[in-house]
Amino acid sequence: VFAGNRAAVVQIETRGPEGSGYGSGFVVRRDGYVLTNHHVVHAGGPLDRFAPEVRVYWDRAVGRPPQRARVVRWARREEPEAIDLALLKVDGNDYPAVRCTPLSLVREKDPVLALGYPLPHLTGRPTDAGAEEAIGTSGIIEKFDRFANGRVRAVWTSARINPGNSGGPCFDQKTGGVIGLN
Repeated sequence: VFAGNRAAVVQIETRGPEGSGYGSGFVVRRDGYVLTNHHVVHAGGPLDRFAPEVRVYWDRAVGRPPQRARVVRWARREEPEAIDLALLKVDGNDYPAVRCTPLSLVREKDPVLALGYPLPHLTGRPTDAGAEEAIGTSGIIEKFDRFANGRVRAVWTSARINPGNSGGPCFDQKTGGVIGLN
């Protein structure tokens, strides 16, 4: 799962007057759409205020230069229907994209792999170096948190999530598809 998807997992860096921030994301469409968490690109204050500079860095092994990205859609709601999503767009085409696995195909105790880019200070690299390589942590699906109508609200896993992995994909290791965001 790691080798087949690492080219579609990206590090996201934001810069603005408030400072810089890091997170992860993943390409969901070959024409440059990247999914991440809203809080990764949010600049504080009103929910529609985003960091003025958003850059996407590819895994070093991919060999793509960093690219500017823009937020094209977002959703953020608090409990009870918590949503924390942002859709970014990078220019160009022909990007490797992940595929998704319907939650109806996965079960508790299925193996998962969470991919992302830990914060630079955790890896010992300089903050202006860009992405080194995505790091994966394995675990299992522990439980599904459901709404009263049975719809899945969250997938709880035992995979360790490092600071900076927010917005990265969580893969079902049996099907190789994304089942959620870190």
